Amino acid sequence: MSLAKVGQKVKITNCSHKNVWYKDYIGQEFIVEEVIERKGIDNSKGYYMLEGKDFCGVEEIDCIVIKEEQLDNFKSGDKVITTAQGGWYEAGEVFTLTKPFYSSYGDGWYTLEKGEGFFVDIAKIKHYEQPLKNMLQNGMRVKLRNDCMYTYIDGYFTNIKITKDGLNYLSEVDSWADDLRYYKWDNVESEWDVMKIFAKVNIYDYFNNDIKGRVIWKRDEKSPEQIELESLQQQAQDIANRIQALQGKL
Repeated sequence: MSLAKVGQKVKITNCSHKNVWYKDYIGQEFIVEEVIERKGIDNSKGYYMLEGKDFCGVEEIDCIVIKEEQLDNFKSGDKVITTAQGGWYEAGEVFTLTKPFYSSYGDGWYTLEKGEGFFVDIAKIKHYEQPLKNMLQNGMRVKLRNDCMYTYIDGYFTNIKITKDGLNYLSEVDSWADDLRYYKWDNVESEWDVMKIFAKVNIYDYFNNDIKGRVIWKRDEKSPEQIELESLQQQAQDIANRIQALQGKL
């Protein structure tokens, strides 16, 4: 019999131990707090320590892991964002998960930000995907759709051309969409869309475009040929389906 993992929730389904109080566990749900190997003692493979209860030999009880799929959606260290208001948090707050929390009135996760005194409801969180623009750091270069290169400095894309007013720069990066498209509505291309991001360079190379770091992000887009091919493949599939349907009526 395989051991459950620490932090998983289990339900006792059977008990072969002679003590009556072991049998009282049947049907109850517990959190596995610790798994201890005790080879050679009582011929047991290991013990569960169940949420403050006594040790239970795995050869003396049968149990099933419950809500494993839901728990596996999240793990310790995950960044999540709240999708609705809770008892102490508002929708849209970002937290770092530490360990799961279970109770009769709902399950959740403790967070690094609040410690074990507070938890977020598992039904009110989702994985947090950090906006692409948040990864930008001073000294990183970007290549736009028009093939121009710019260096990111203090919230602006700047280039190396000096004017009487100082460095040339594009509008503030905050005005770009989160995925660094120039326009914030969908399916609209712009020559100012960021297509590649390069790792930051040393400060003395900020405006030497011959020096650039490795590519750390690249926008994946389908070529016109790929789009046309997929369209033709779909048309061919539709025609084949129609032929099959007509043949079935003959």
